[in-house]
Amino acid sequence: YEIGQFDVENPKNKTDLDRLEDFYISYTRPKWRLTYGKQVMQSPFINPQDGRMRPTGEQGLWGHWIPSPKLKLEGGWLTKIFPRGTVRWFDVAESIGIYPYGINIYGEKSQYSGNLKSAGIGILGVNYTLSEHVKIQAWEHYVEGMFNTVFAQADAEWPAGNSRYWLGGFQYTFQHALGNGGN
Repeated sequence: YEIGQFDVENPKNKTDLDRLEDFYISYTRPKWRLTYGKQVMQSPFINPQDGRMRPTGEQGLWGHWIPSPKLKLEGGWLTKIFPRGTVRWFDVAESIGIYPYGINIYGEKSQYSGNLKSAGIGILGVNYTLSEHVKIQAWEHYVEGMFNTVFAQADAEWPAGNSRYWLGGFQYTFQHALGNGGN
């Protein structure tokens, strides 16, 4: 856990821990906003992560559009990632494998770090308020040349009296490799 507070690439680095997380230009209208540059954004799989000192950051074009009070659309194209616990920006493919590697189907250490290629990440999200008590969202995360992940979620909340609520939810995630998975 502690190494994530510093620089996971160079744990002995105790002096050069600065990083520019937000540096962008944004154009805003009453129902939409378009942002380009370095930013910290939120989607089910691309997000600041946990409460450590340095969140994960992203670079690219991101848009929000709220055509009605019940509907919110957002998405964009990301070209760089600033993983938490690092001090530099990485290409999308280069950012995969910074933290401990997974294992392959034979139980051997995976060797995807430094061996992947991708032009970026395309994301599209839809949030819809079905009723006062039910909200749904669906997301598409497309990592060019590597994989595609679809995420859907429904949340419901019903009053149960005395300031109590019944809560219910459902999540669905599906992922598949694209081509040779980037390698």
